[in-house]
Amino acid sequence: MTSAKHWVKGAKMYSESVGRTSPGVPFWPSLTAMEQRALIASAERATLHAGTVLCSEAEPATQVIVILSGWTKVSLTRDSRERIIALRGPGDLVGERAALLIRSRSATVVALDTVDALLVPAETFAGFLDEHDRVLALLERQIYGRLTESPRGSPAGSDTSVEELIARHVADIALPRTEPGGRFTLPISRQELADWVDAPGSEVERILSSWERNGIASSLPYSLTILDAAALGRIGGGSPQMEGVGASHAAWAGQNCSILYTDVAAFSDHIRTDEDRRTVRRAMYETVRGAFEDSELPWARIYREDRGDGTLMVVPPSIPTSSLADPLLSHIGVRLDAYNREADDRVRIQLRVALDVGPVMPDPEGVSGEVIIQAARMLDARDFKAELADTGADLGFIVSQFVYDSVVKHGREVGRSSAYRQVEVRVKETETTAWMYLAHGARPLRGRSPVSQAIAPTSPGPSTGAQLSGTVDVRGDLVMGNKNQYRH
Repeated sequence: MTSAKHWVKGAKMYSESVGRTSPGVPFWPSLTAMEQRALIASAERATLHAGTVLCSEAEPATQVIVILSGWTKVSLTRDSRERIIALRGPGDLVGERAALLIRSRSATVVALDTVDALLVPAETFAGFLDEHDRVLALLERQIYGRLTESPRGSPAGSDTSVEELIARHVADIALPRTEPGGRFTLPISRQELADWVDAPGSEVERILSSWERNGIASSLPYSLTILDAAALGRIGGGSPQMEGVGASHAAWAGQNCSILYTDVAAFSDHIRTDEDRRTVRRAMYETVRGAFEDSELPWARIYREDRGDGTLMVVPPSIPTSSLADPLLSHIGVRLDAYNREADDRVRIQLRVALDVGPVMPDPEGVSGEVIIQAARMLDARDFKAELADTGADLGFIVSQFVYDSVVKHGREVGRSSAYRQVEVRVKETETTAWMYLAHGARPLRGRSPVSQAIAPTSPGPSTGAQLSGTVDVRGDLVMGNKNQYRH
């Protein structure tokens, strides 16, 4: 079990990062339902009105605060003047350093509007981390995210304008929390906004007036409403590298994103005509998009690149990786099973899906990152492809060691991880381990063709139900139909 004391180094790094705003992943929605219940059981629920001081600079750090709703400002007092360094809102964790190093607060946190929060004693939170290694990993990534946040104010010698700074700070918060075309309101006054970017109030007034004329935002004395988050992202991005992915995706640049990579087995087999391939592609996209909708995950916020026989998806950090394994995977399987029951052999789909997590960067042509390469290599793992072909399963799912340890092992259905099998990935320059899972539909085929030969089951036994290799323990309803186990 990992001790919370291992966080000390990260806490020191965090203390050095004070003065940065937060575009990172909200903490609370990243937890599983079980983890949330465990934390609620050890917390006190509190409703804090605007102006309430949640904690004060230099006072002893005795508790951690999870903001469920509402907004707060984080500030320092320097030369008898308040200097705002960050805003924290729904889902954010405040004062996590208290769980690591019991000492004085480094900043003051004040409610900007009515805040609903969980108050957790520092020692209790440290014990919670000791019992939940996955949450510890999430917080380590949060520390990294806060270290790479945009600094307050304009660095000496920088050409960054006040308008770009305001747009960047607000976009960092608004883009991950706003659907395309939606509105987003921050309960922040114009003077507080000026303090946040260390700029004259008159300059901020001029910028906000320009935004109102152009339909980007509207402001009242104590609130700022974003009307066009995409335009705000373009102003704050200020870099052509964002143009390749669009401003609506700019907020996750350089952050740890979930990578979902799909690939249709035997897509190029000569038995398929071009019309067959168009049918397969259309069905694949309908399956995946429908599964996102069934899982209540925002398809519009997923960055996608078509890869001919599959698709690369970059899922923003605000969407928990756990939701991509469950319930998304189950819904993909259900839809794929229904499609294949009616499909001719030439347009039947065997879908390989890979999942990993890591930093992704945009460029004018698209996106790049080592995690994308690793996901592609996992899809091409020899044992993974061979077992999918041997069993005739509809769906093959493969995850990195990190995803297995931090997500699969802690899934909502106890024991589901036992249905996964560890495989070696040796593809090109990549040598690593991953975990694979086969599910759905190894059914009789109506014809014999090169495609059907490639996907027909070679193992003995009934051909209905999923076939899994190795010693497995199948539980829950992720595997549809008869839950048969074969060992060979």
